[in-house]
Formats: sequence, C-alpha cells, structure tokens
Amino acid sequence: MKLKDWYKFSGTTQRHFSERTGIPDATLSRLANGSSKPSGETADIIYRATGGLVTANDYYGHSPVPTADTGAEPEGRVAHA
Repeated sequence: MKLKDWYKFSGTTQRHFSERTGIPDATLSRLANGSSKPSGETADIIYRATGGLVTANDYYGHSPVPTADTGAEPEGRVAHA
C-alpha cells in the first residue's frame, strides 16, 4: 500500500503521522508523492507505524513473493509442469 493511500485508509493526516514517527513532514510529503525513496531506517519506521501495511517494496514497485498455494510464479520465471 502506498503511504498516500494509507493516510486515506487510516484517517491519519501527514502532519499527525510526522509527529507520531518523528519523520519530518517534508520527507513524508516527498515519500507520499513518489519523488523520493526512504532510507532503510525510515522505511522500517513507516512499516512499524502502519502496522506493516506500507513496506519498502511499495516504494520500489516490487510485489510480494507469491506463496506456494497460489500457483503464481515470481515475475520473470516460468512455471514448469
């Protein structure tokens, strides 16, 4: 989930999230609009503060690795019968 979407989902404002996490409002603004990527530490703070709903993968466009029960293969791999 993107940070901007999480704000809407949770009903939390960017300013309140900034106060809660200690991440500067300007940094959160750049992260929410996609003009910046978080450091590892910042991504971890956001992950924890959003209950795991916003992950580092959300900033880099990576999908979660599929589980065995979905039958899906990671991007670029071909399933073999």
